[in-house]
Amino acid sequence: ESELIAQPQPQPQHTSRPFHYAGHNADLRDQFKNLSERFNVSMTQDATAVQILDPGQTSSPAGSPSLRLNKDLHLPLCANEFLQTLSPGRPLETTEPLSEVPLHGIRILVAEDNATNRLIVGKLLTRWGADVSFAENGVEAVEQYRARGDDLNLILMDCEMPDLDGYGATEQIREENADIPIVALTAHALPEFKDRAWASGMSDYITKPLEKQILLSTIESLISLPPKDIVQAVHPH
Repeated sequence: ESELIAQPQPQPQHTSRPFHYAGHNADLRDQFKNLSERFNVSMTQDATAVQILDPGQTSSPAGSPSLRLNKDLHLPLCANEFLQTLSPGRPLETTEPLSEVPLHGIRILVAEDNATNRLIVGKLLTRWGADVSFAENGVEAVEQYRARGDDLNLILMDCEMPDLDGYGATEQIREENADIPIVALTAHALPEFKDRAWASGMSDYITKPLEKQILLSTIESLISLPPKDIVQAVHPH
C-alpha cells in the first residue's frame, strides 16, 4: 500500500498555520506552492492542517479547519490576505465529520492492469461504501462500459495499460457518452501527459502515489454534479 497510497510526511512548524490545498486546479496549486516558499509557510499533505477547498468542493478530513476559495479566501490570490487568513490567532471553520461511507451506493469501474493496485484501490473504495468492479485493460474497460451503460457512476482509468491504454479506452467511451466522469490515474505528472488526458476526454487527473483525500474529493466533486460554471472555474482547460 505504501507504493500506491501516499503517506503524510512530518512538516516543520512555522508562525503561520500549515495548510493543504485539497482542490484540483494545477495552476492554483503552483500559486500556493510559490506563496509557501516565499513566506516560509508549510504546504503539507497532513489531514490536520488547514484545508483549502475549491468552490463547490464538499469534503475535507473530519475535524480539520477549512477555507473555501471565493468565500473565505478570494481569487486572485493576494499574499497579505493569504498570510492573515493563516495566522495562528484567526478562528477558522471546522469541517463537519465525513460520513464513514461517503460513496455509499456509488458504482465505480476501476480499469487497472496491476493486480496489487486493483486490490488496494478496491479495498479503499469499498471501505467508503462504493460498489466496485474491475477491468484489467482498456479493451475490458470499454466492454464493461458498453455492457453496463448508465449503471456506472464513474470510471477510474489507469493510463498505461496493455492492449488498449486508458487514453484510447476513454476516447472510445466518449464516442458513446460525453458525460460519465472518467478520472485518469497515472504515475506521470508532466504537462504533456496531463494534456493527453484532457485531449482524450478525461474529466480529471490524479497522479500516483494516490493521496486518499484527493482521490475521495475528486470522486465526490464529479458525482455531485456541481453547476457548470464552478466546474469550469476549477478546471480551466
